[in-house]
Amino acid sequence: MRLTWTATPAWLATMLASPDKPASINFNAPLELTADVRTLSVALPSSDASGTPIRGLLQPGVFALDAEVRTAGVGFTPAAQAGQPPASPVVLSGVNIVAKTAPGGSGSGTTPLEFAATVSSIRTGQVQTPEPTRVIGSVVNFADARGTPTPDVAALTLNARTGTIPTSLLEALTNQPGSLTPLLGENLTASIDVVNVARKAGSGTAKVDLRAPNASFVLGGPVRDGVLRTNEPGATPMLAELNEFSFTKGRTVGTVSALNPLGYLGFVAGVQRLRDDVNTRPSMVSSPDLALPLDGDLRKLSGTIRVDLGRINMKMEQNFLQLLDIPALNRVVDRVANAQQRPVPPFAIAINQGIATYKDVELPIGSYTFRATGTIDLPNQQMDVVTYVPTAGLAPGALASLNKSLGDGFGRILPKDLTESLMVPIRLRGPTADPSTSIDVALMVREPAPDGQPAPEDKPKEEPKERPRSPLPFPLPIPLPGPR
Repeated sequence: MRLTWTATPAWLATMLASPDKPASINFNAPLELTADVRTLSVALPSSDASGTPIRGLLQPGVFALDAEVRTAGVGFTPAAQAGQPPASPVVLSGVNIVAKTAPGGSGSGTTPLEFAATVSSIRTGQVQTPEPTRVIGSVVNFADARGTPTPDVAALTLNARTGTIPTSLLEALTNQPGSLTPLLGENLTASIDVVNVARKAGSGTAKVDLRAPNASFVLGGPVRDGVLRTNEPGATPMLAELNEFSFTKGRTVGTVSALNPLGYLGFVAGVQRLRDDVNTRPSMVSSPDLALPLDGDLRKLSGTIRVDLGRINMKMEQNFLQLLDIPALNRVVDRVANAQQRPVPPFAIAINQGIATYKDVELPIGSYTFRATGTIDLPNQQMDVVTYVPTAGLAPGALASLNKSLGDGFGRILPKDLTESLMVPIRLRGPTADPSTSIDVALMVREPAPDGQPAPEDKPKEEPKERPRSPLPFPLPIPLPGPR
């Protein structure tokens, strides 16, 4: 039996969208499919007197399938992501999918539904990649004894080898839009091996190896009850090497984006790293003991993420930026010929059952060093991050707020000499999508932080190396600054 079917872009967008998330790809033209169905056998659904199903379409011993679906081409454009340039349109040519049940079963128990897919070539924008992409595999346990679908325990075995493919295609297939392209680039090759892996039950193994012109990512290990573990014998610990990337923080955190350490740094809205003569070594993100949930349940995410970024350019969240005097922070660097942004010292993020914590992460900003300590509740999308900023870097409005707080309740409690490098805690607390931002004066008094004096290598050469700190030219409480 041969069937033909045409799906409109509007219908496809409706089918791919969910109530809380739009479709991750937009089809550019109607999708025309041709299916040759050589065998199709299904059970007639029935229920008992109470309405409980006693027989479903996929009943073992009845359901059987042998079919081939093909299309000459599929054209789509990945949905736009905040802070990222528009994605290039993608065209998959020569798409062919074959699915067939093994003789005598429906996939219940160990009897598999086997499949194979081939894409002859892929074009991204004006770039044609002629290498074919091939995927073969099987699924078992996709229905129970009554023939009712059981997606949570269906076990997948898959072998995928791709030519050069758009990274956005992998994002769409994993329902993680915008999570990989900013870090890995627009195109990559993928090698994926999965053996007997289910979303929430059973045991198997999985390994992913992604290669791009400016980056690579590898991760693998045993999978038990839907969690991939990299701290066991035979596992491949997570390692990402990034030579060039541009990242803008999203408003929600998914399984893939939770592996991106840049999303944890509260006030950081975006990061850019360029390959140059100074950054000769790639940025590296690794984890020796990651427990990664495959069903998206971030309560199961645990492990230590180690981060070594090198030199990067950071973009700050607007609410945080409003509290800073950026020219003041840069005043030393501006006077040093050929000054370069200092590298970020390596740091670690500890994650335990979805709760991420880090302490005293040093972030060079201009001529000073910010220090951040925080807790991120990934399952509930909540954050509490404190970033210590030198007094000299506060904007006039922030100084006015600090002056009022000190005068109202904290005057004369701080050290006698308020230096320009005294660190002021700015707290971001609340939903990760829109936390409140304020100076935490009580914390500043209760737990004084180390100073944020400029790094010696960033001071002007004509100044003495042991220059004493200069107190600000006014006593407490701080007078309101005048117009500039």
